[in-house]
Amino acid sequence: MSERSLRKRSSALAIGEECHSKKLRQSNLFEQNKCLFCEKDLKYLKGNTKESLTKCQTDNASTSIINAVKAQEDWTLHAKIGGRCLISAEAWYHNTCRRNYLCKKVQTIHEEEKVLITSFDFICKHIDEHILQTDGVETLEHVHELYQAHMKENNLSDHNP
Repeated sequence: MSERSLRKRSSALAIGEECHSKKLRQSNLFEQNKCLFCEKDLKYLKGNTKESLTKCQTDNASTSIINAVKAQEDWTLHAKIGGRCLISAEAWYHNTCRRNYLCKKVQTIHEEEKVLITSFDFICKHIDEHILQTDGVETLEHVHELYQAHMKENNLSDHNP
């Protein structure tokens, strides 16, 4: 390959060549009969109606899923996607699963962030009142236990900074 053609290819990739172009197609596909989110083939909705799988075919759908995975730091789904293009790797999902993942997870992240902020403020206030103003001494382990207890009181017990 000439240097000129290599330059053209790399510049096209840098600009953002569409992931579903023939040049970039993936050989490893997602499972064809399983939802990317719930890993089931059929899903029953209210009224005992079946929801079939939808194939990821638009850049908008692909981008929104990938952005949500990154924003939510969902490492399980991030590992499952593994940097593959959802369109060319033929990802399948239930529309309700996708909608719920994009909407509800973002809400829980905001709630978790609020708990983290209030817990941090609680610890800062404790350090200010009980250590700095009174010249008291506490171990870091004790301060961490207070932080964890405050997190648990606010229903976020799995966070361990």
